[in-house]
Amino acid sequence: MSQHPKPPHTPYAKHRRSNNSSSKAPMKYAFEAATNPHASLPSLVFDVKETTDDTTWTAITQHPDVRLAFTQLGEQTTQAQKYGYVTFLLNVISLVCIDLLFPQAGDDMDVVFYDSPHLHITRGDYLGMACKPDWVAFLYPLAQLRAAVAAAKASAVARKPVLIKSAATAQGWPRLVMVGEGKPANATGIDQGQFLVYMSALKTYRPDLRTVHGLQLDDTQLRLATINACSAVESGYMQRPKEDPFYQLSGWIAHVLLVHRSVSERDTSFTHLLPEDDIVRYDIALDDQISRVVPVYTSQPPGRMTWVGFEIGGDATVLNSVCTEDCVGVVKVSYQDEKAVFSEGQMLDLAHANGWLPGVVRHTFWKRDKEAKVVNLLEPDEDEGGVRVRFKETIRLGSVGDPLSQCTTPLQMLKVAYDAIETHLQLLNRRVLHRDLSWFNIFCNPWHDPRTLKTKPVVTGIPCIEYILGEDDASKEPCCLIGDFDHAGGYPQIHDPNYQGRNGRTGTAMFSAIEMSTDRPIPRRVNAVWISALADTLRAVEDLPVFRRAFPNDTGDFVTMFEEVATLEFRRETNLEKKPRLPHDAEIRYTDPDTIVHDPCYDVQSIYWSLLWFFVRSLPEARRRTPVDTFNGAFSTFATNMLKHTIGEDGYRSNFLIQFSGPENIIHPDLVHFTEFFKDLATYLSIPWHMYKNHPKVKVPDDHAHTAVRRLLLAKIYDLTKENKQHNIALDPTQPRIINDASTSVTDLKRPPTVRDSTNPAKRKAEAAGLRQSDSDAKRQVTSATSGSATR
Repeated sequence: MSQHPKPPHTPYAKHRRSNNSSSKAPMKYAFEAATNPHASLPSLVFDVKETTDDTTWTAITQHPDVRLAFTQLGEQTTQAQKYGYVTFLLNVISLVCIDLLFPQAGDDMDVVFYDSPHLHITRGDYLGMACKPDWVAFLYPLAQLRAAVAAAKASAVARKPVLIKSAATAQGWPRLVMVGEGKPANATGIDQGQFLVYMSALKTYRPDLRTVHGLQLDDTQLRLATINACSAVESGYMQRPKEDPFYQLSGWIAHVLLVHRSVSERDTSFTHLLPEDDIVRYDIALDDQISRVVPVYTSQPPGRMTWVGFEIGGDATVLNSVCTEDCVGVVKVSYQDEKAVFSEGQMLDLAHANGWLPGVVRHTFWKRDKEAKVVNLLEPDEDEGGVRVRFKETIRLGSVGDPLSQCTTPLQMLKVAYDAIETHLQLLNRRVLHRDLSWFNIFCNPWHDPRTLKTKPVVTGIPCIEYILGEDDASKEPCCLIGDFDHAGGYPQIHDPNYQGRNGRTGTAMFSAIEMSTDRPIPRRVNAVWISALADTLRAVEDLPVFRRAFPNDTGDFVTMFEEVATLEFRRETNLEKKPRLPHDAEIRYTDPDTIVHDPCYDVQSIYWSLLWFFVRSLPEARRRTPVDTFNGAFSTFATNMLKHTIGEDGYRSNFLIQFSGPENIIHPDLVHFTEFFKDLATYLSIPWHMYKNHPKVKVPDDHAHTAVRRLLLAKIYDLTKENKQHNIALDPTQPRIINDASTSVTDLKRPPTVRDSTNPAKRKAEAAGLRQSDSDAKRQVTSATSGSATR
């Protein structure tokens, strides 16, 4: 393994005083654009300088080649001229660092090499970010670095333009260790643009780099930035003052040393399989095992930095293994808050304690590595409430599934929802509360690696929807798969004030229950007529011939309980209309978010939002030629607001739950017959159930929402399989209805994207292998060895 220079390290951003300033320079989140026009040495740079040997620092700053490159960079007047001179300067500093720190290094040693592929979109862009950073760095043999510096120096000495002669013009994200931006800031002088996007992309695409560094050159001003899973900081702009012409050089040197440090501290459990850049594959060490994965998802920094890859089988070449080998599992790496006492692996241990619980992902490896940690770069007073330390957590799952968008009929989606609620109930019976059900972690078309059966059997006797509808095999498994237990907790102990695990309100913004999402009181309007009618609907389900298979232990108490609640709701409606208002009016009129805890019914409400999102966005296959909605139509407005929804504001979403008459105006006309079904779901879930928790006149069980919503789903599913099969129309799984809204924050495309230069190599290589171009973007057809051909 190659060695890389590792400067002495201490935590960043200590409250120190610079030699050039009487106060500490400000450090802010990188996503908050900031300038620092005064000539004070930024703390980010000062920290690096203090932790570097004085002799080494002086030798770098005084090196004649470094001064030559820095001086001639300052003489360039256009952006185009600066590309080559910045590259020259960075490579000179990198070479001098290597010569000082590793004087015996051989020519084949991999070192930090800078390049300027500013005309090319970075390859390996499986998330579709389409970035073209002006400068990048990657590891390259020392001999190549010496040659590049020598050529640039010869031009500089001869006063000839220093040109870019890229080692490989279009680089791939898995190679890059740094990104830089050379475009000027906007007219206000505050940059909001590409630099921070590039920095975020680098951290996203390089899970093995615990910290990433970048720079921006705005005319003559230099700005540095650093991002890890806990925080993002930037240095402020460093000038080239006439009274101290080499002042800014410290920033350039600090940047190079930071990049060297980042490389030396990379997570060596990740190994990128070179030289392929268009199709990304990693080998990940799981203790004594190696898992080969294709990355498919990464969350944005700072945060947990959840990184997910599909595990592929076989020992084929990278191209073939990505596109043709079976997917046999999922590997997930994230950085969890040190205060999170219980890990996802521990929650799954509890769920599967007595055998594999159907409908839940099966884990075959998990580890929390406290040695592999990242620390917040900001002081506590600068990032109040921020996560201070995150530990690396790795989990391997022997289960895969399709996103809900791949449900091809309404019936399939309803079946998935039914089994998801049943599975959630079984988790609850095992004292596990998920707390983050959403569109993103409920899957259809589940598949489990048969090798998981070698360690434990599957729990049987749980009535999934296929069994309920007449399947004789009682061991039939659910058609759903629930994953992502990062926020799960023990139930009911999670509501204990002394509970040691995660117990704060949580959820995925657009799918979280409104009670969990809002930070202000929610008016709880009442429609007693609808509630009374719903009681009749819930009781009628008992007449279905499949009811006893679904609810074998039903005693008839549920509808009685609901009728008692309906009576109390009618009384509440009457009291709300009284004038003057009653002394306790606020208690019966609003949901106070400060008094709400995450009860199981709120996870069921998350399934409601996922169902609504599926049906509203679904495009009937027969209508695939007209996927675009009316401009600023009701559907587009709804979809835009859902996508823009953030935790803390739920005024808009509450209109689609409380007194919601159904999605008639926002659903596709071919699916309008589902309106009444959604009205019934919303009527039940919009009741302020927290008001009836521990109520003296009615006993509401923890699983009341599971029972109610499963009854409504069962009735609709049975209807679609018997009386109204014609309503179970084919849906287009290749695209949803397209949002047509004036908002610029929604990214739906109204036409297919154009093919950019970075995709052409991938297309050629895919065609040469007899594959589709989509395969080269890590989207592949996986053939199940046991159940025939299926899209996973």
